[in-house]
Amino acid sequence: MALFIIFDKKMKFTGYVLFLLMIANCNAQKSLDYKEIRYVASTRGINIELKVTDSLIIYKKNQETTKVQVTSKTWKEITVLLSKIEVLKIETFVPPSEERFSDKALHATLTIIIDTKEHASQTFDHGNPPKELKALLEYLFSIVEIK
Repeated sequence: MALFIIFDKKMKFTGYVLFLLMIANCNAQKSLDYKEIRYVASTRGINIELKVTDSLIIYKKNQETTKVQVTSKTWKEITVLLSKIEVLKIETFVPPSEERFSDKALHATLTIIIDTKEHASQTFDHGNPPKELKALLEYLFSIVEIK
C-alpha cells in the first residue's frame, strides 16, 4: 500500500509538471500580430511591389496596379504560411542564387511587419527566394496572377 501512495504522489507531480510545460509552450507559440507583408523587386526598367494586409493585396508592376480583396480564408492561409517562417531570423536566410549581381534577375526583398516592428530579408533574386520564404511568396503571387 505504501508503494502505491509513493507512486501516486510521483505521478501527480509528473502530471503537474507536464501540464505546466504544455501551458508554457502554448503561450510561447501564441500567434503573432502580423500587420503587413511587403515585397519589392527591381532592376533597371522594372519595378514590382506587393503589399499585403489582412484586407487587401496591392500588386504593382511598373505603372500597372492590381488590387485584390483578401478573404478571411486567404488571410488564414497567409498566417499559417507565416507561422512556418522564423520571422525573427528572416535576415539570416541565405539566398540560393546570385543572378541579381549581374542584372540577370531583379533584386528582391521581403519585409514582414509584426505589431510595429519590421523584419526584412537580405536581398535575393526575384523568383528564387530563400527556401524559408518560397511557399509564402508562391502563394501570394498565385493570388495576384489569377486576378
